[in-house]
Amino acid sequence: MRGARLDPAPGSLTYVLTIGSWDLGASSGHRQHPTLSSSFRRPARSRSRPESLPLLLLPAQACVVESAAHHHPHRPVLVLMAAPTLNHTHPLIKVLTSLANVRVGWLDLDRVFSEEPLRTWHARRTWLTIPNERSVAALVSDAARLELLRRYGGTYLDLDTLCLRPLPRQANFLPRISDRLVINCVMSFPPRHRLMQSVVDELPSVWDPSRYTSIGADLLTRHLHLLCPDNFTIPSSVPPHQVETCGDVTVFPAHAFVPFSNGSDLKYIFTEGEGLGASFMRRDDVYTLHLFNHLTSRVPLNPYGDSILKEAAEKNCPWVMRVVRENKLYL
Repeated sequence: MRGARLDPAPGSLTYVLTIGSWDLGASSGHRQHPTLSSSFRRPARSRSRPESLPLLLLPAQACVVESAAHHHPHRPVLVLMAAPTLNHTHPLIKVLTSLANVRVGWLDLDRVFSEEPLRTWHARRTWLTIPNERSVAALVSDAARLELLRRYGGTYLDLDTLCLRPLPRQANFLPRISDRLVINCVMSFPPRHRLMQSVVDELPSVWDPSRYTSIGADLLTRHLHLLCPDNFTIPSSVPPHQVETCGDVTVFPAHAFVPFSNGSDLKYIFTEGEGLGASFMRRDDVYTLHLFNHLTSRVPLNPYGDSILKEAAEKNCPWVMRVVRENKLYL
């Protein structure tokens, strides 16, 4: 795995984070690092050693990484994986490791959560008892992204958030997903920002294993409202396409980062033969296309069609699309 330090210059990184399934087979009292099988499709928990697990990065995930690197050529893009080894023979990994500003690094959770208050929360590993594996991954991922931004600053992107153009120049931002919630698929903050500090401080006392958004969208939304009860209201008091501010934080409207935000709308990103792809790509008010991997990862995409996702991938991750076609893959 290409070396990736976890002590970057403040605010200089774009993070792309993936956390997969955990090995619960360790004996009591034994600390076990999480192991990644796949962050789109999570199979049954493996008892294999982390070193023996091949990494299969799906084309849509690789496309997200290439798009971030393509639109931010002067920023390092750090892809954080929960497995300490990579399958370097995989054609998609070859594409990503050939990109000059991409580094793939092991997400050492013990190091990420080495400071209080999350050090004690992580050491207890109570999240390992959650029966729903997708909820485990979501909860730990939410905590890790908040702590990385709190300590080091930078820009965070989910591995299912495809960049369509350079991200905003604002230092501190995140988007809404509805008039009642923000979403944490894209966030940008400097180190020790007060919003990141406040949500991390409260995280151990409010996390709820039965609600996988408890330390993500729910927590961020509530703290923004506490910071700015008049400017950031629940529900929103501004028109749907208007930008909001909370002190030095910019809150973008949902369409800017999550243009398709529910199951019924998501079908349109795969629709072919209606010219939706070309029409969508002419828009100048959208920064990212959020794919909601738990809803769309099993939907095959024709790499020769004219859908929104195909057109977005063609323009923003051309090298991945070349691998897709050469290997007769679906995006």
